[in-house]
Amino acid sequence: MEAVQESMARACTQGGKRVYAIDPDILHCDEEDEVREMQKAAWDLREIHKQACKSIWSIAVLMHGCSAVPNLEAYINAYLLWYACMNAISEPGNDDPQHRKHEAAQYFKRMPSRKLTVMLAAVCLWSSVKCSDSIRIRTQDVAKLMAAVHRDRGDDGLFYYRLQDLRDTENAMLHLLDFDLLRNQEKIDSMEKIIRAQFAEDYGSKETQRQILRMMFLIFDEVADKML
Repeated sequence: MEAVQESMARACTQGGKRVYAIDPDILHCDEEDEVREMQKAAWDLREIHKQACKSIWSIAVLMHGCSAVPNLEAYINAYLLWYACMNAISEPGNDDPQHRKHEAAQYFKRMPSRKLTVMLAAVCLWSSVKCSDSIRIRTQDVAKLMAAVHRDRGDDGLFYYRLQDLRDTENAMLHLLDFDLLRNQEKIDSMEKIIRAQFAEDYGSKETQRQILRMMFLIFDEVADKML
């Protein structure tokens, strides 16, 4: 377990109303008050990282419950893409309106933190699954998963989504990362090898997959503590 933790840590430090998917085109709520509050205060990066890690874990758990179990590579890549996005958003050069990533960075900087840590986290996992797995996840499916996470967080009446917002978020993420979603492939392969060795012949069992999912969340959650 310690070897797994060390590898994951190195990969991260280097380099009244509920939210429901009401219909195929909209997730309904109102985020104006939250936006105004976010304009008054800087991001709490430590809390943002920890909430995003929790979102990725929560969405993955929901997928497991629906018998849609992505492979380990997709999980690892989702967390690494999240950290890469946050690093790209924070790059000083992006503040220049002429910078090629300015518009994408501003898209996320304008987003309330509780929305960012669900929407971008979900898109990171969604994109990872599309890159490395055969599971088919529609935009509507991602919207429903996000709605469930917001509901569990008690984000009553805070946010408004269209399905196009998910597509816009994915597009902004791709621009921030130069469309390179598999940039961490060597690190991912190394981590996967360590984890598979840790569980040996039990690796493929449902219980082991649940343990791995939980373990990864705890590792990345701890990395957020160390980084920030």
